[in-house]
Amino acid sequence: MTWFDIRPTFDFVAEDEFCLRDRSHLNVLKTDSRVKKTMKIGAFKAHETIKVCPKCGTQYRSRELSGIVPPSCNVGYDVLVYVGQGLFVKHLADQTIVEQLAVKNVDISPSEIPYLGKKFIAYLTIAHRRSAPRIKGQMASKGGYILHLDATYEDKSPLLM
Repeated sequence: MTWFDIRPTFDFVAEDEFCLRDRSHLNVLKTDSRVKKTMKIGAFKAHETIKVCPKCGTQYRSRELSGIVPPSCNVGYDVLVYVGQGLFVKHLADQTIVEQLAVKNVDISPSEIPYLGKKFIAYLTIAHRRSAPRIKGQMASKGGYILHLDATYEDKSPLLM
C-alpha cells in the first residue's frame, strides 16, 4: 500500500529551541508515532518529537510535519484537496474517489470521504477569510466587479446582452 516495500519512518522535531512567550529553553514533552498518508509518498510513519515550555506549558510541534499533514489528521493536504475537488468540482461518488486514491497508493475507507470533504470546506473557508482583504483590494483597484446581469424579457424575443 505504499511506494516502498517497507513503510518508511521519518523523524520530525519541533524546530523551536526557546519559548516564543518567555524565552525559556524548551524540554521534550513526548514523542508520537502515527501513520500518515500523502499522494507523493503514500503511507509513512511520522515520528514526531513534541516540545514544551517548562514555565508556561506551551507545546511546540514540527512545522515541517504541519506543512505536509494538518494537525489532528492522518492524510496530507494533497489528499484533502483531491477529495474536495472530487466531491465538489467533479461531483464524484465516494467510492470512486476511494478507488482513484488507491491507484495513487492512498488507502482510505469510503466513510472517511465525507469527513475529509467537510475538512476541505473548513480549510477553504479559512483561506478565503484570510485572503478577503487582498481580494477586496484587487477588486477595488480594478473598478469593482459585476455581481449580476439580467437579460430576461417578457416577450419571446431573443435576448441581447
